[in-house]
Amino acid sequence: MNLRKKSTHLFDLIQSLTKGEKRYFKLYTNAFEGKSQTYIKLFEAIEKQKQYNEAALKKKLAKESFIKHFAVAKNQLFNNILKTLRLYHNKDTAAERTARHHDNYLILIKKNLRHIASSELDKAIKIADEAQLLRENIMLLQKRNNILMQTQFNGLSSEEVKSKLDEPLVLCEELVIFHKCLRISQEVDYLIYQKSLRSKKILERIEELSKSPHIQIENKPVTFRAKAFFHHTRGGCAFAIKDYTTYLEESTQIAKVYAQNKLGAASETTSLLINANNILHGAIRVKPLHEVQEQAKKYTHLIEDFHKQNINQIHYERRCFEASLHYKLDYYLFHSQFDKAYQIINEIILELKKIEPHISSPYWILYQYHIAYTYWGVQKNDLAYDYLLKLSNHPHIKHNTAIWSATQLLSLLVHYHNNNIEYLTHQISNTKQNLKRNKYFYAYEEAFLSMLKKLILNNKSNDKQTILNQYEQIFKELKTHKSELDAFEKIDILYWINQEQKKVRQATLKEIA
Repeated sequence: MNLRKKSTHLFDLIQSLTKGEKRYFKLYTNAFEGKSQTYIKLFEAIEKQKQYNEAALKKKLAKESFIKHFAVAKNQLFNNILKTLRLYHNKDTAAERTARHHDNYLILIKKNLRHIASSELDKAIKIADEAQLLRENIMLLQKRNNILMQTQFNGLSSEEVKSKLDEPLVLCEELVIFHKCLRISQEVDYLIYQKSLRSKKILERIEELSKSPHIQIENKPVTFRAKAFFHHTRGGCAFAIKDYTTYLEESTQIAKVYAQNKLGAASETTSLLINANNILHGAIRVKPLHEVQEQAKKYTHLIEDFHKQNINQIHYERRCFEASLHYKLDYYLFHSQFDKAYQIINEIILELKKIEPHISSPYWILYQYHIAYTYWGVQKNDLAYDYLLKLSNHPHIKHNTAIWSATQLLSLLVHYHNNNIEYLTHQISNTKQNLKRNKYFYAYEEAFLSMLKKLILNNKSNDKQTILNQYEQIFKELKTHKSELDAFEKIDILYWINQEQKKVRQATLKEIA
């Protein structure tokens, strides 16, 4: 929940405006305000503040006549900015055209020009029908039927009358189907956002939702928005249980749904971007790199196309970074190709510094962890530890429990490689308590800490080999559990065990020689 005070809403809105939006507001306001310049003066005074300070504003604008009605002036300025933003961002979408014809209809009805009003209503119904705007069309059809009632459905047969009366009901049924899909989709998203995909209880609930009759393929809905949420929900369930093949298939189906209804999809730009990112995310996990690169290009083109049209510029820098560069790092790390990840890590770090002011904490944490994980994978332990320390000190690290836990465990492996045995002796116990306290202590973490404790207590090569072999089997078995897969994605412990086994064998051969 946003805890910002209502008194800062105008300041927050002004500070969020782009240069183009500010220029448009001033041009629009100058055209209508004339010499008074009330809203321009108030706008510019707030625009210059780094933090909202109402007392300073009143002092600065003390000679202005509107200062006596400061709250009213602020409220009017707020509404005027929103009005100009609507005009600035008006892309003449189907929803906007429908609303425009409906507004015309209402005005003409008030003027008792019913014959002209009916024509405007018919235009609104046609646009809403083509774009499958269910809610809007139900209301419009009800109004059309009211008009037909007034003329006693003049000229229509009994069957035609029944058909006209049924049209809103048919759309209501489609709307119910849409909301049933949406209801399941939102719960799945909520469960994923809880960062609790390690919980068997939550995974069981997701599997239960995945069996809902509303999202079975034989019950696939008709309208394109319902279809999109239908596939989104099925994909979300697959993502939660790490079934990336199905996740990719369902995301691809959503893209096809949008492609088949371009008129409706024109108002779904955010959904289009998110889905393109989802396809890339799924491809990274199940497709060869050349196919992943093709999807990254498609995603990049979509981002740039929307950017040129001033559509969906939110997170533009981050999206470009992920589509042009970070996807490769994600691919290499997911497949434990650390040498290849290391080859691009300097470029990653440089680009990340450029966009750092534009990314939120969750993404900053994710990217920093990927850098630390890359350095760890190529045994650049000091560099890995620098990033891990920076992550551990971040105020929001515990908001992403999975990465916070992985940061704790990866730090232990770094200390193990640096032979900090005395530190590890008590830190393993501390880490265990921290994980338990934060309710993130599962079978993977328990086996991880147990293995590390045994390794530091047994220095002989034969003993280490036995321990590594034992835990290799334990982790292989754990990897068959859906609730443990996320931990393996954060730290590929089987990769590490294999690397350690090679070192032990080499050490044994040296001892024999």
